[in-house]
Amino acid sequence: MTARGSRHGPGGCVLALATLAGLAASSVAHANTFVVTSTAATGPGSLNQALLDANAAAGADTVIFRLPGPCAASAPCTIALQGALPAVTDVVTIDGTTQAGYAGQPVVVLDGALAGTGTNGLVLRAANSTVRGLEIASFGRHGVSVEAAATIAGNVIRRNAGRGIVVGWNVPGAVIEGNWIGVGPGGAAGEGNREHGIEVGGSGTRIGGTTAAARNVISGNGWAGINVVGTGVVIQGNYVGTDPSGTHARPNGNGVMLHQARSTLLGGTAAGARNVISGNAGHGVVVTGDVAGTQILGNHVGVDANGTAALGNGANGILQNAGAGLVIGGATAGARNVVSGNGQHGIHLLGTGTRVQGNHVGTNAAGSAALANRDDGIRVTGPDGREAMLGGTNAGEGNVVSGNQGDGIRLTAGANGVAIRGNRVGTNADGTAAVANGGAGVYVENSAGAIVGGAGTGARNLLSGNRQQGVMLFGAQTTGTIVQGNWIGPNATNSGTIANGISGISVTNRPSDVRIGGGSTALGNVIRGNGGAGIGFDPGLGAPARIRIGANSISGNGQLGIRHGDQPNPVPNDGLRRDDQSNRGMDHPVFTTVNVNAGEVHVAGHVGSAPGQATFAGAHVEVYVADGDPSGFGEGQLYVGATIADGAGNFAASFAFAQAAVGTRFTGSATDAEGNTSEFGPQATAVQGSVPPRGPIGEWRFE
Repeated sequence: MTARGSRHGPGGCVLALATLAGLAASSVAHANTFVVTSTAATGPGSLNQALLDANAAAGADTVIFRLPGPCAASAPCTIALQGALPAVTDVVTIDGTTQAGYAGQPVVVLDGALAGTGTNGLVLRAANSTVRGLEIASFGRHGVSVEAAATIAGNVIRRNAGRGIVVGWNVPGAVIEGNWIGVGPGGAAGEGNREHGIEVGGSGTRIGGTTAAARNVISGNGWAGINVVGTGVVIQGNYVGTDPSGTHARPNGNGVMLHQARSTLLGGTAAGARNVISGNAGHGVVVTGDVAGTQILGNHVGVDANGTAALGNGANGILQNAGAGLVIGGATAGARNVVSGNGQHGIHLLGTGTRVQGNHVGTNAAGSAALANRDDGIRVTGPDGREAMLGGTNAGEGNVVSGNQGDGIRLTAGANGVAIRGNRVGTNADGTAAVANGGAGVYVENSAGAIVGGAGTGARNLLSGNRQQGVMLFGAQTTGTIVQGNWIGPNATNSGTIANGISGISVTNRPSDVRIGGGSTALGNVIRGNGGAGIGFDPGLGAPARIRIGANSISGNGQLGIRHGDQPNPVPNDGLRRDDQSNRGMDHPVFTTVNVNAGEVHVAGHVGSAPGQATFAGAHVEVYVADGDPSGFGEGQLYVGATIADGAGNFAASFAFAQAAVGTRFTGSATDAEGNTSEFGPQATAVQGSVPPRGPIGEWRFE
């Protein structure tokens, strides 16, 4: 018998282990009972002998403990083994809770320090066996090797040279619950197993559960806390990388690793299913290989059990290295992951078709304050990372991605075909105040076909409060991007402003074939109150081209509503097209007539430096109410309608417009047939006058 230090766990943990042990005790009817009365390694009354006898006796047996003691949590009875115990070959329950002195923490220790290199603590080869209420420590290989369906419950498994628990290939239906794996008595640090805390190669294993009694604490292990290479595994209610209170770090190498782990459920929507995966030295969750049907739901990754303080993993919160069809979060509050406080990105995707919905990334659980991930909130890296859905159009599917030190959402290196819809990026969950990301709200870098927003309120992103741009489009491979229906700078009710620090949208270093807004206000963005331009073109290493801008509401920004150059002043019309300038230097429209009468407005003018410039024949001219920008140009606050210039670049059109009034200032933009949109033109003040009948404006499609 060997005395140990204090073994009292934090409040609630002892009761949980005791409750779990009691529930499991009545689950199997036992044919024979074998009693361990000696701490000797072998011989009469030893555990070794009891296992030999149980193997020899047909039926479901039980092994109980009646060691002379006294045995207590603070001074356990230790069985110092000199070699391997017999493998369990006939169903048996090995029940450490039967030893006098047990009160929720193991008082019987299986010590393998002298058992030999490569020796496992217990090897279970008979299905439906149970190991309960023991401490299994210091073996030369694994603490428990599960080679047939078994239940491992309420044990402390620490300091083993291999895994704490390993569930073998093709083993179905194992249950691992209520254990402390890699932490010592009382949650002490420095007690980890050298490799994984738990490794699962079989199918249908359950690790933890939805009650406090079923919770495993899996921390301090050298590799991952949990490594899954099986299918259909359920991992719920565990603390992985923390102490038993879920508030202090006890790092594993990584938290949870899922490799070829199809149809795994990590967490869940039910009360108690949440895993706390925090405080690990590497990544919180790593996903790789075939993970079809795998879901990560309702977890805290990088924050404490309360969701109020950072307890970061050292690298990414969730890293998807490969695979297709992964689901992270969902539309209900129960499915929401809180992925914050981590040392790199909150969520980093290098897989295909991943759905990320309803999560809080970079904030506390309430979404009210920052718990920053050190880099981006969500990053998608191509070419393997592509076709992700970040958010959605249905209620609850949008993510809150705020408070991160880098960008809120970043697509990079060929992350093509990603849809970003319904999110709040840079604000609190209510959309009433800034919780700023340190970079842009959404940064699309050399990635094609991104969709940011869309038609309808469900697709709308709120991209406000970020320290840099609301949206940044960067690089020559950024093509085919669509930015529609978003609010960039307003609050969630469009009743106030939560400004982005620089431009609402910045387009730099040669993006092309971009649509910002659409052919109607249903597709237009509201871009208001930002520190720089509403939409700013920054040529950098090359001029952006075919950036088509239409039917947006742009007002109150610190610079021009649409700015082509890197200077704050409007670019003068010159009647020319220039490939070295943004949008080929498309000239803006000049209104020479603005008449209002009886709820209608008539505008006439030309595109270019003078009337009659055929260079601008067929230009699409949009008419707006101007917000009175102090430059005298734009901004286009309220969309009125559109017309098409004739073969000489001149235009005249009438529109129904109920707000038409003398003194209202109007402005416009022009877009050529290639899709190059100009800056806003000079403001023109409406006067009372005749309004010719409205007629057809010709064929032109924004798309």
